[in-house]
This record gives sequence, C-alpha cells and structure tokens, in this order.
Amino acid sequence: MTDQANQLGIDTIGGGVVQELFDEELQKVLDNIVDPNKEGKAIREVVIKFKFKPNETRNHVDILVSANSKLGPTRAYPTKAFIGKREDGTGEAFEHNPEQMQFAFDRAQKPSISLNVVNGQATEGEF
Repeated sequence: MTDQANQLGIDTIGGGVVQELFDEELQKVLDNIVDPNKEGKAIREVVIKFKFKPNETRNHVDILVSANSKLGPTRAYPTKAFIGKREDGTGEAFEHNPEQMQFAFDRAQKPSISLNVVNGQATEGEF
C-alpha cells in the first residue's frame, strides 16, 4: 500500500511550484486589469500546463510545469493628423491643423487680471 501523504498532486508537485507559478501570473493579470492604458473589457487568462514524459520502462516520469498569462492589449489612443505637402514636394503631417486660425494672444501668456480685496473692497490688480 502506498503512503497517501506523499501521493503526487497539484499541491505537491515541485514542492508547491504550481501555486507559485499561478500567483506570479495572477499578479500580472491583476496589474493588467487596473492599468488604464489597457483595454478594460478584454478577457485575461492564466494557463498552467503540465507535460509528462515517461521513461522507456515506465517506472518514472519527468514532469514539466509551466505557466503563462494572456493579458489585455494596450488601449488604442485615437488622434488625427493633417497632411500636407512642403514646397519641395515632400509630405508632412501635423497633429493640429496648421491652417486653423490662431488666437491673437500667445497661448503661453496668461491674462493678468485679478481682484484684490482690501478692507472689504474689491479692486482690480495684476498677478
């Protein structure tokens, strides 16, 4: 009669390597799920594979255990580019339309109007 405590099982193979491999791949899946740059509804999976290769006399077997995960893909970022032609005939592209009318003030410059409150009275001032 064989000893049941030493019986080969998913929890005993490699001294618990199956649990370790699963935990590593599970962490990758969880990190992928919470990453805002990944597709939210994509299905993720963890695959644990066991390969058994017996010897010729079939009195022992080599066991290979591996794990991998299928993660959600990176979320596509939509944008547009405006395409034109340079004077020399070569192509060029800009993410923002270069023909778009620009505002009269520089975008880096902020308006310099503020209100100062002195003794309960509001007066105009500058930053």
